[in-house]
Amino acid sequence: LLYDEGDVLGLHANVTLSESTFPITPKDRLVLHTDGCISSGRTDGITGHIERLTREMIAAYAARHRDADLDEMTDSIWSEIKRFCRHKQNDDMFLASIEIPA
Repeated sequence: LLYDEGDVLGLHANVTLSESTFPITPKDRLVLHTDGCISSGRTDGITGHIERLTREMIAAYAARHRDADLDEMTDSIWSEIKRFCRHKQNDDMFLASIEIPA
């Protein structure tokens, strides 16, 4: 799992960008999502406790569907995210997947 946090692009005149290097090989996949995905949640009707979606949960969804083709994997992850938050978005949510070509 790779994580990066920083300034919102387009919101501030002066943003700070950093560079990261990590090894990738053909057929590796990257699943990218906005913070809206991990700030989504669901409320338990009995206790009122809010459960938040985590990065680890999204990684588990990706692992569960990694053998599917890229579009199907992305659609399946998105379906799991929507099902988790009971199809009620509370923030902007974006999900994209990239596969490194052979």
